[in-house]
Amino acid sequence: MNWSPALPTFFITLREGVEAALVVGIVFACLQQAKTTKITSLGIFRCCQCSNR
Repeated sequence: MNWSPALPTFFITLREGVEAALVVGIVFACLQQAKTTKITSLGIFRCCQCSNR
C-alpha cells in the first residue's frame, strides 16, 4: 500500500489540530487571567485552579 498521497493530508490535519488547541488554550488562559467567573464555574478550570494553590 502506498501511503505517500495520504501523508500531506495527514500532516495538514495534524497541524490544524495543534493550531486549534493553541488558540483554545490561549483563549482559556486569557479568560482565566481576567478572572471570568462564568467560564470557571463550568468546571473547566477547577482542576487547574486546585493545582495552582
